Amino acid sequence: MDGTQHAAAGHPLDPLTAPEVAAATAIVRASDGYGAQSDRCRFITIALQEPAKEGVLEWEAGGPRLARDAEVVLLDRGRAETIEAVVSLDDGAVIGWNVRTDVQPMAVVAELMEAEELLRLHPEFQAALARRGVTDPEQIQVDAWPAGHFGRDEESERRLARGVAFVKPKPGDNEWAHPVDGVIALVDLNTLEVLRVEDHGVVPVPEESGNFDRAAGAPLRAHRRAARPGVPVIAADVA
Repeated sequence: MDGTQHAAAGHPLDPLTAPEVAAATAIVRASDGYGAQSDRCRFITIALQEPAKEGVLEWEAGGPRLARDAEVVLLDRGRAETIEAVVSLDDGAVIGWNVRTDVQPMAVVAELMEAEELLRLHPEFQAALARRGVTDPEQIQVDAWPAGHFGRDEESERRLARGVAFVKPKPGDNEWAHPVDGVIALVDLNTLEVLRVEDHGVVPVPEESGNFDRAAGAPLRAHRRAARPGVPVIAADVA
């Protein structure tokens, strides 16, 4: 099993099935509203639009089947717009289309990965890391995190992420133990533009290992705890 819901929905509040998600996607793509957007439109979420409670209670009492609708959120990166659409899966039509510029949909992994790769190759970001002795690109992990809103104008006008770096001394190491403090990059996720790289002063990268795997904890004590009344001893039980 791949974890995907393939069976037909049986309850009005069941999540959308895989075929329903595919159908909602196709319906939106065929709509006039989608055709009017830029060619940089990305699906963010597709979820069930839950029916009214009264209708669900009527259905549970033997009432008629309820319509299946989908809420679809899109991000038009070319126009910096958020689209909130509603799709009727029964009618095969878009029944709601609301374009907004006052909100940001959730960040998705794909765009954060694009920002991370952008920063890894950015000369100013690389120079800031080099000032801390971090020069091997294979050891550098960059994380782009949604920037939040702290009242600055740019945070209302752009879709932002803040990029920070960690060092992975060797493959398999826990990079979270080795943050590159003091370096923060601001990236526009829509335009994939590095707006600025802030360097707040060189701080040594922590060298202490943060690994917690079996090898890092070796040698392990192999003897078992002494048995206590009412407490079973199992093979994996070590002191």
